Amino acid sequence: MHGAFFSGCCCGMVKSSLEVTRAIGRLAGAYGPVSLLCFVASAGAVALQQLYIKRWTDAMGRGGDSSNWIGGLVGVCLSDVAFRTVGGLLLAGSALRVSGRMHRGMLEHVMGSPVSFFDETPRGRILTRFSVDMDAVDTRLFLGTKQCLQNALITLAKLAVVGTQTPPVIVIGALAAAVVVCATKWGIQASNATRYLESRQLARLLQHVTETRDSLSTVRCLGAVARFQRHYERISNLSIRAFTAFTMCFRFTRFVSGACGLVVVLAALVLVACMPLDDGQDPGSTIGLALSSSLSIPIMMVSLCLSLFIVLQTTVAFERNLEYMELPAEVDVERCAADDGNADDALLAVASAEGAWPTEGLVKFEKYSASYRPGILPDVLKGVTFVVNPQEKVGVVGRTGAGKSSLVLALLRVLRASQGRILIDGVDISTVSLRRLRSAVTVIPQDPSLMRGSLRDNLDPTGQHSDDQLWKALRQAHLAHLVAGRPQGLLLETGDGGGNFSVGQRQLVCLARALLRGPKILILDEATSQMDGDTDRLIQATLREAFSHCTVMAIAHRIHTVLDYDKILVMAEGSVLEYGPVMELIHNPSSAFYAMAKSAGALPLEQKTRDSFSFTQL
Repeated sequence: MHGAFFSGCCCGMVKSSLEVTRAIGRLAGAYGPVSLLCFVASAGAVALQQLYIKRWTDAMGRGGDSSNWIGGLVGVCLSDVAFRTVGGLLLAGSALRVSGRMHRGMLEHVMGSPVSFFDETPRGRILTRFSVDMDAVDTRLFLGTKQCLQNALITLAKLAVVGTQTPPVIVIGALAAAVVVCATKWGIQASNATRYLESRQLARLLQHVTETRDSLSTVRCLGAVARFQRHYERISNLSIRAFTAFTMCFRFTRFVSGACGLVVVLAALVLVACMPLDDGQDPGSTIGLALSSSLSIPIMMVSLCLSLFIVLQTTVAFERNLEYMELPAEVDVERCAADDGNADDALLAVASAEGAWPTEGLVKFEKYSASYRPGILPDVLKGVTFVVNPQEKVGVVGRTGAGKSSLVLALLRVLRASQGRILIDGVDISTVSLRRLRSAVTVIPQDPSLMRGSLRDNLDPTGQHSDDQLWKALRQAHLAHLVAGRPQGLLLETGDGGGNFSVGQRQLVCLARALLRGPKILILDEATSQMDGDTDRLIQATLREAFSHCTVMAIAHRIHTVLDYDKILVMAEGSVLEYGPVMELIHNPSSAFYAMAKSAGALPLEQKTRDSFSFTQL
């Protein structure tokens, strides 16, 4: 059982050879079969060329005219060149089509995957698929396939030519081919296991490098540089060991192939020397043809072994990439209807959200329950019911793990509902396409990340706003002084992930982007958690003034930031514990929000005075 598990997992061959071949043919199109026919014709021309030269030699031995044979030989050689050229061009076109379609398909499915995929898949593994495995398909698929086809077909053609002179060589060649196939099979199985281990270790290596780069300052501060270096050396050694084992597998197969080719040459030599010739045959031409054809067989078999290794290793990389082309996408009404081939269903699914939806910003949760992985993980939201009226400002509070951030994910349909529904302006968000829904809701996250490029690209990715509008948003977000002090202005480079800005400045950039969009629904996920007190107060004033026309839901850990909101939603263990006006909850000593505000020292002054007076009387 353990061996079967190792073979299935380490070799990486989950799909059958037929399924992989069908996938390659589907991506390559019609060029692949035509190029195969061209290479078969080229191998036939090579065999015909050898036999033609022998016939010419026999005719010359009988005193024939050589000028009558030159034209035919030139025609055979030109046909060989033509078939090889056309086959190579068609195969190159099909390989280019395979790599292009595969990369587009992988990128589309990875970008369309649910968030749970990125939570479960290490970043190094994704990088390996798009770098190492994609490079194997790009650079080695065409060359390896071309060499494999040509070497295999030409080897068969030369064996057939030798067999016409000494038929027993065909039997010996078949036995040698069987030995080579068995050795290659064993070598490929072992090499697949080693390449799998190498890929795993390389993924760990890439993940270690990227994570170390992102946290380099922390590693240096903790004095853990030497420990990280030792860990890097261990992973590198494991990767090199796997690659060394792979090279040994290749050398074993190459040795067996060369030895079998040598056996075929010796057999052809002995049989030609011992077998009687038919009347009219020139012994010199017969021996010369048999030896000239058989002497190249060992080289061709070793070359076939090399190209076969390249093709099969590329096939393993192709299969791994094929898995990323088949990743399940997020459930999207519009996409599902389009996949079913009914465009009318796609239009009906989003008909209720036409025009400038949402126009009011009414948000309603109706007994909503959701999980990150329904049926596997428990619900993180349980029977949530509340209503946020248009233009209301609602603060969401609760302890860590209460489900505050899960509300944001539910509004964006990152979570999958197990029961209940969410309505925005009376429209069930499950009937709205993901693109439409997520463009209607603006989120300023707790851990903001900017894309690499200019500040203008991050503020206005679609290029719909003028420079004056961008500067106005920067002034409202209190970033204008920072940008104006740089000579690049709006073309200021943000760096990888916004590394040229501090965390607080990145949150201000997200705030400026939200100001430009002017949404009807704004979600603040601890948007001011990385700012100092003065900047926090300025931003709170900006939020009250600039977003007075829209519905705001603010997830807060600092109670004082939401005391001037309209309502407070208290979450506990994924359920609504309290929901009501701020003043009503904070003046109710028995409410959970009152206890939270009191422990945070955020009670209003008159409430503190009243509580102190009551305690003094006691």
